[in-house]
Amino acid sequence: MKLLLPLTLGTLLIFSAAEVPFSSECPKLDGVTPSAEARAAVEANEQAFLQAVLGQDKKTLTRLVAPSMSYVHENGSVSTRQQFFDGYVPNGYSEAVSKPKEPMRQFRSTVFNVQTGHLRLKGPAEDPPTTVTHIWALQGKNWVLVHRHESAQRRADRSGSSPWSRRTGKLWKRS
Repeated sequence: MKLLLPLTLGTLLIFSAAEVPFSSECPKLDGVTPSAEARAAVEANEQAFLQAVLGQDKKTLTRLVAPSMSYVHENGSVSTRQQFFDGYVPNGYSEAVSKPKEPMRQFRSTVFNVQTGHLRLKGPAEDPPTTVTHIWALQGKNWVLVHRHESAQRRADRSGSSPWSRRTGKLWKRS
């Protein structure tokens, strides 16, 4: 057993190193501040994404959003790019907001951007801001959105339920 564990770990290290060779196209970064070029591109894309959502600009969204994008909504439902384009964009948004929450981080050809914000569909319901994580990946020479994840910023009581009522749009109080 004492000999088996080091052999197994050594073999795993050799194979894992062989499977992911370093590419000169990817900066050798691991969870650090993005390169100046990546930061500028992602920041520009974030603004272009918000403007395209508000303007229902499908051409720009098609350029910014990867075909394989997944969008996890705050209620846990998941949309593909096509579902987002077909089911959400045509309905129109009244507001698209994002403010930095954490420093952007780059892991080789991927940038993680955690923000506070929301995409508010037109209509009466007003949800509080959520934490939004965008994951941008370098595909060719373009940074594209490959994942959007929203997490509600609601305080849960001890039972785990939220004090926010989607039905009334108001905070409820315990009696």
